[in-house]
Amino acid sequence: MSDTFGRSPSELEAGPVVPRSVVAPASVDSTLLRRIRGLAVGLHGARSLDDLLDQALNVLATATGADRAFIALVDETQTEVRGRRGRGLANETVASVVVPLRRVATEGAGVIYGVVRSGQPALVAGSDPGPNEFATAGFGPFADALTVPLTGADGVLGTMTAAWPSPSDDHAATIDPVMILADHVAAAVDARRRVDAEHRDLMIAEELHAVAQRITAGLSLDDVLASVLRAVEKVLDASSASIFLAGPGGTVGTRRFTTRNTGQPHWDDHVQTRPDGLTATVLRSGEPAVVEDGLRDPRTSGIGKGDNRTFVAMPIRYQDRTLGVLYANWRERRRIASRDLRLVETLATYGAIAVRNARVHEEAVEAARFDGVLLAARTIAHEINNDLALVMGMAEIAQMQARAGQPPDVSILDDVIQGAQRIATHVRQLQSVVRVEERHLRDLPPLLDLGQSTI
Repeated sequence: MSDTFGRSPSELEAGPVVPRSVVAPASVDSTLLRRIRGLAVGLHGARSLDDLLDQALNVLATATGADRAFIALVDETQTEVRGRRGRGLANETVASVVVPLRRVATEGAGVIYGVVRSGQPALVAGSDPGPNEFATAGFGPFADALTVPLTGADGVLGTMTAAWPSPSDDHAATIDPVMILADHVAAAVDARRRVDAEHRDLMIAEELHAVAQRITAGLSLDDVLASVLRAVEKVLDASSASIFLAGPGGTVGTRRFTTRNTGQPHWDDHVQTRPDGLTATVLRSGEPAVVEDGLRDPRTSGIGKGDNRTFVAMPIRYQDRTLGVLYANWRERRRIASRDLRLVETLATYGAIAVRNARVHEEAVEAARFDGVLLAARTIAHEINNDLALVMGMAEIAQMQARAGQPPDVSILDDVIQGAQRIATHVRQLQSVVRVEERHLRDLPPLLDLGQSTI
C-alpha cells in the first residue's frame, strides 16, 4: 500500500490515472433534485467544519441510497489531501477531526486527483482497477462509485464520493443531483472557512497581545518565554515548541526551554546538539530553516521522530544579533505556509525582546552590585574611621596619664574597648549583608545603613 489511497508504487510509477468514466448526466429525477436541495439547506448552519462534512455525507447517503460516502479536502496546491471524512467506512477512517495532511506520491495519480484536476465527475465500476484508489479509505468491495468535485469560489476544494454495493444504470442519473449537492457543500465549506479564518485571526491577535503584555509587565524571562511557547502551540496547532538560547560567541547552548515530553514549559539539558546541526546552522546564518519531513530531510537525519516530523527553526534576533532559536514542532507531516513562517517570526521577535530585556536587567543588577561594593567601601571607611579616631584619642589620653605617673582613667579605657568592639561589629555586619539599605545625610554621598540592611 502507498500513502495515496491504496495505489501501489508500481501503479504510481506507471503514470497518472485519469477518471475511468467521465459521464454525461442521464435523465434527472426531479424528486431527487428537490430532496437534495431541501436537505442541503441545513449545511449552512453547521457549527464546525467536521459537523458540516458529517451532515453532507448523511445527505449524500440518504438521497442516493449509497451505503458508503467519503469526502477528501485538498490543499490550495491541489497536490495533497488536507483532510478526509467518511460514512459507513472502516472505523479508523472516521476520525473526530479532519485527519492530517497526506502527501501525493505522483502528481495527478488516481481518480480523486483526476476529478480535482478536471473539475468533472467520474463514475467508476467496481470491476475497474479504480477501486484501489479508495482502499485506504476503508471502502472495501463495491459495485459503483461516483466521485464529484467540490468547487469553491477559488477553485476545487476536494471531492465527494458515493459508493453502492450493487451495480445499476440508475447511478448515472444521480450525477446532476449530487453535483448540485456538491455546490452546496463547497459553498458551505467556503463560508465555514471564512468564519474559521476570522476566528483564527482574532485568536492570533489576542495571543500576540497577551505575550506583549507579559513583556511590558516586566515578568521574569521564564514567564515571558513560556507565553511565547504556548502561543506557538495555540496559533500554529503545534505539538510542542522549544527555545535554545545562544551561548558565548554564538555557540549552541545545551539548555533548552521547551514543552516537549511534559507538555509544560520547563528547562532541560539537551545533549543531542551537534556543531553542524540545524540549531548551530540557524545561529550562524541568522536565517530560518523549514523541515517538512524530518524522516527524509538530510539535515535532520536520525532526529525526525516523535513529535518532530515537521518543524520550523526560527532565529531569535535582536537588531543584528542572533540570541537563540525558536522551534515549532508537529507530530505529523505538514506543509508550512508563508503565513505560518510570519507568525513564528513574530513570536521569535517577542522572544528576542524578552531575552534582551532580561539581559539588560541582569546588567543593571550587576552594576548595582558593583555600586553596592563601592558603597560598602565608603561605609567602612566612614564608620571605622570614626571609631578609630575615638579609640586613638582615648588611648593617647591614657598614655599621657601613664607617662605622668598617674593611673589611666578606667572610663577612658572603657571607651577604647567599646570603640574596638564597635569596629568588630561593623566588620561582622558587612560580612553578613545581603540587601543594601542607604542612608542619606543632607547633600553628602549616600552611606550603607548597617542597621536597616538585611542580615
